[in-house]
Amino acid sequence: MTHLDPVIDTAAGAAARPRAALEAGVQIGDFRIERRLGAGGMGIVYLARQLSLDRLVALKVLGQALSRGTDVKRFQREAQAAARLKHPSIAQVFYIGQDRHVCYLAMELIDGVSLRTALDRLGTATSVEASLDTAVTEELGDNPVAPVVRFDVPTVDSDRPPGGSDRAPASDSGQLNPYLSPRARELRTNQAHVRRVCEVIRDAAQALAHAHEQGVVHRDIKPDNLLLDRRGRVHVIDFGVARFFDDQSVTYTGQLVGTPLYMSPEQVTGRGAIDSRTDIYSLGLVLYELLALRVPVEATNRENLLRTIVTKSLPPISWRNSAVNSELERIVHRATQKDPDQRYASASEFAADLENYLQGQPITAPPYHYRLDEREITAARPSEVVSAAVIFFVLAFFLFTSIESVSLMMFFMLPGMSGVVMCAIQSGIALTCLLLGSAIGSGVLAAQTWARWTGVAISSLLATVSLVGIVMVVIAVFAALNNDFGPVGLDPEPASQGGAAPAGGPPFSMRNMVLGMIAMYSLPIVMGLALGGSALWCLLCRATGRWFRFARDLRLEHRAAKEQLAA
Repeated sequence: MTHLDPVIDTAAGAAARPRAALEAGVQIGDFRIERRLGAGGMGIVYLARQLSLDRLVALKVLGQALSRGTDVKRFQREAQAAARLKHPSIAQVFYIGQDRHVCYLAMELIDGVSLRTALDRLGTATSVEASLDTAVTEELGDNPVAPVVRFDVPTVDSDRPPGGSDRAPASDSGQLNPYLSPRARELRTNQAHVRRVCEVIRDAAQALAHAHEQGVVHRDIKPDNLLLDRRGRVHVIDFGVARFFDDQSVTYTGQLVGTPLYMSPEQVTGRGAIDSRTDIYSLGLVLYELLALRVPVEATNRENLLRTIVTKSLPPISWRNSAVNSELERIVHRATQKDPDQRYASASEFAADLENYLQGQPITAPPYHYRLDEREITAARPSEVVSAAVIFFVLAFFLFTSIESVSLMMFFMLPGMSGVVMCAIQSGIALTCLLLGSAIGSGVLAAQTWARWTGVAISSLLATVSLVGIVMVVIAVFAALNNDFGPVGLDPEPASQGGAAPAGGPPFSMRNMVLGMIAMYSLPIVMGLALGGSALWCLLCRATGRWFRFARDLRLEHRAAKEQLAA
C-alpha cells in the first residue's frame, strides 16, 4: 500500500500542482484512491474506498494543508457547518480533514450526473423521448457506478465567454449549450419538461432552505453543483468547505475566482451582505436556463459579463420559451432580481411558490416588468457631463434669484396694479428659467440628446452675449477715461463767482457714475462668459460625445432585443 508521500513530495509541491492526478492505490488518511472521477475549479475528485467502513466515497482534494492557526479555525467552522447538513437532497459529507500535505473531504457518492451535463445533452437532443431523466439515464448507461459524477465538467472551461445563440457558431469549443437542435426547441415548450424542471428546482430550494436554517450559505449554486440521480432526485453538492480555499485566494490576490456566470450582483461587486438571497438568485438563474435551454446571461467577454450581471435585466423567460405562463415567469424573475430586497426572503418561500404553481394555487411573486437598467449608463458617465449639469443648475438658481429680486423691487416701487403685474411677469420669467435650467441639467445627466443640444445652444448664446458685453465694457472704460465729464446736477456759476461751495461734499462726477456701472456689470459678464464657455466645452468634448453615443447605442440595443425576443 502506498501513501501520499511518494506522489506529492512536499506540501509546496502539492500547492504548486493542485490538479496533479494521484495514482490508484495512494492512501490519504482512511481513504484509498481507486480512480479519478473528474476535476473542477475547486479540486480533483476521486473514487475512493473508506477502509474502516469498506464503502465507496467521492474524495475531493481541496488544496494545500493549512498551517496558520486562523485558517485552521475558519476551515474547522466551515467543515463543522457542512457536516451538520442532513437532507435527502444534499450530498452527505462523511469526513473532512487534512493529511500532512493536503486538505480533503469525503462525501456521499451520487450515482448521477450534473445538470450541466443534462443541459448539454438536451441542447443537442434528437430523440422525441428526450427529457431531463432520459438525459441522466443515457449519460450513466448501465454502469452502476457512474464514470462522471458531481464535478464532471471542469469549471476552467466555463471561463470562456458563454454562447447564447440558437444557431451553431463557427466553433463551439468550451461554450455552454452552443446551439439548440430542432428537437430541443420543441422540448423546451413541452409542458411536461416545464413541470419537471419546476419539481427539480423546488427540491433544490428545499435543500437550500435546510442549509440556510443551519446558517450555511452555499455561494456557488450552478448546474455543475446540482446532481440528478437515476431515481430523479436532485442533490446539492459542494457547500462552503470547498469554497473556503477560493475565498483565501480572493483574499490574497484580490481577484475574482472562477466563472461569475451564476454569481449574484452583490458577489460580483463585493457590496452588500452575502446571505441566503445570493443562493436564491443563483438557483433562479439555473431555473431560467433549464426552461430556456440556453445560458441566462450572455456576453462576449468576461468584463462584459460582469457588467451585464450587475446592470442588465434578464429578458422575460416567456420570450425565450412560450410554454412559460405568467405565473411561472413571475416566480423566475422574483428570484433573479438584481436587488436582494426584491427577491424571495428565503429559499423556503421560493420552494413554496414553485409548489403552489405546480398545484395550481395562487403565488406571491409580483408581475415582472422588463426595462432598461440605467445604472450601466450612469456608471460610465464622465466628469465633464457632471460639470455641465452643475453649471446649468447654478445658472438656473442664479437667474431665478436675480429676477425674483428685481420683481420684488418693482412690486414695492410701482404703485397699484402696475407693481403687481410687473412682479407677476418677472416671477413667471424667473420660474421658467429655474425649471428650464433644472430640466437641461437633469437631461444631460440622463444622457438625453435633446438636453445636450439645447444646452449647447444656450451656452453658445450666453458666451456670445457675454463676449459682446465685455467688448462694450472695454469701449465704455476708454470713453470714460478719455472724456472729462462735468459735475452732475450742479450749477457752476456760484462757484465761479466766489460763492460758497454747496453742502454735502464734493460734486458727483459723471465719470464716476460710468465707471461704477461698468464695475457693477463687469463681474456678471465675465462669469457669464466663463460659465457659458465651460458648459460649451463640457458638452462638446470627446468624452461627452462618446458617452452620449454609448447611451444611445445601449438603448437602441435594448429596444432591438426587446423586439427580437418578442418576435
